[in-house]
Amino acid sequence: MSESTSPELSVLCVTPDRLETLFPLFRALAAQTIANQIEIVVLAPAAVMHDPLPFAETIFFRVTRHLAAAHLTNPQLRAAAVRLATSQYIVFTEDHCFPEQQWAAALVAALDTGALGAGPVMISANTDSSVSQANFLLEYGEWSHAGAAGTVRHLPGHNSAYHRDRLVALGDRLEAVLELESPWLWEESASGAKLLCVAGARSHHFNFSTLRSSLPLRFHGGRVFGANRARSWSMVKRVMWACALPLIVAVRWRRSLAQATKFMPGQPLVFHLVLPTLLTADSIGEVAGYLTGSGQAIARVSGLEFHRGRFTNGVPVRPPFLDS
Repeated sequence: MSESTSPELSVLCVTPDRLETLFPLFRALAAQTIANQIEIVVLAPAAVMHDPLPFAETIFFRVTRHLAAAHLTNPQLRAAAVRLATSQYIVFTEDHCFPEQQWAAALVAALDTGALGAGPVMISANTDSSVSQANFLLEYGEWSHAGAAGTVRHLPGHNSAYHRDRLVALGDRLEAVLELESPWLWEESASGAKLLCVAGARSHHFNFSTLRSSLPLRFHGGRVFGANRARSWSMVKRVMWACALPLIVAVRWRRSLAQATKFMPGQPLVFHLVLPTLLTADSIGEVAGYLTGSGQAIARVSGLEFHRGRFTNGVPVRPPFLDS
């Protein structure tokens, strides 16, 4: 344990089954330059609560384990982890996204400036297929090029850091916000809150690589977004936005292509066929969310979130820098 009286950063880690699911992520966290100032908050099922970890826990300021109830969705588990953390700053993680060594220190430094939230520059870890690249573009393209760093209107979902007290202050709204942070962050940004994409915090994200698995991911993810965004809308406004489906697809396609030229130029023709296909599935899901709410979409997305190796077309979910 560090000589400090409290950790600089609480890193929230969730697994639905085995602790081994998180081992590659744990290795990336153990390599952080400020590892001894980090609190690791692990939520895991009771059956593996006491299984050994792949490192000496003294590497970190503190490691705590808490029960992850089987019936809870990922947003509910993340909300529970926020309340269990003890640092003034918290950061969310995924089992398929791996930060470089300066990630934690850079995020803490950004939050020390008074920013409400800080997120990493995102890097596509598996660039072997057009499907993978299109998925990455739709999810993280906005934060993945050289000009992304600086003040932004929202941050990379499920991979960004925040002032813990600002999240706890959301009360009963917290779980809904953690379904998808962007609508909340747009509100906060419009009210003057500072949000930073941090050049020194880089994280490598593994993406779905097959069209068959990507279509349900995009639809259910779009439905969660639409339901969350329209939570306070009237039915008239929901119907108006639903009728704008062709325009939504057109605007998002144009925006995505503009982002693609910044960090993935020269994509093959198949990419320009895959991108509108996935974008259309995402937008149809968004409209379904506007009209009918999220339904079972949150549970469906939660079921797809872990064990990304099922969907990477044989590419190991482990970035090369972990072995260097």
